[in-house]
Amino acid sequence: MRFKIKRVIHGFSIYELLIVVSIISLLSIFSYSTYQSSLAKARDSLRKSHLKKLAEVLINYYDARLTFPPVSELNACNLPLKFGNYVYLPSVPCDPITHQPYYFELDPALGIFRVYTTLEYKQDQIIKQLKCHKGCAPLAGCVYNYGVTSSNTTVEKCYQPEIWACSPGNAGGGNCERYSDIVSSGCPISFEDDPTCRNLCGQPASRCQNNSGKISDPHQTPTPTQEPTPTPRPTNTPKPTKPPKP
Repeated sequence: MRFKIKRVIHGFSIYELLIVVSIISLLSIFSYSTYQSSLAKARDSLRKSHLKKLAEVLINYYDARLTFPPVSELNACNLPLKFGNYVYLPSVPCDPITHQPYYFELDPALGIFRVYTTLEYKQDQIIKQLKCHKGCAPLAGCVYNYGVTSSNTTVEKCYQPEIWACSPGNAGGGNCERYSDIVSSGCPISFEDDPTCRNLCGQPASRCQNNSGKISDPHQTPTPTQEPTPTPRPTNTPKPTKPPKP
């Protein structure tokens, strides 16, 4: 006697399919986001390389000519930068996405240059190190967040950092205080956005000479003064006149 074994094939339930689709969707979104971040970092690396090359060209050009190339030539994307028959750059680099020239600030009299761009990956630590997280290049509207400069200057920041320095203190040591004018206070060292002053206030050599430039209390709001209530002046009320007797 033969027995037939009946095989039962179970399919996926709708809930199992939804879970699988959700997991695949999340993985796809994460992979796409990671891929886009990688592309942005690669383009930012190219921008940094461009600015480094442009800085080298500006230095060499200034050393030879005591001036900088015309901005019109620096803005000529993909064209050679040359003086006479000497070629400084076979092709002027520009932004890899917008294909627009980088932003230049040149001061031939002082030998100062600044070159700016905008990095796509906003979490790049170099942006915070340059204090450009709120924008740089005020003359251009603070739209850039990265730049290179000549050795005799720095990038122009749109963010004004808090200045901290060690107060004169006493025998027990000074405190780390906010200052608006470290020059008039004779501060030998100051710190940007560092309310700890790197724990150097215990050293007398790190303390300011006086507190003339110290901000007494940056969070204190002036108390409005109440005007005294004016004392009412007595008015001379005319006395009623009696009617004449008949």
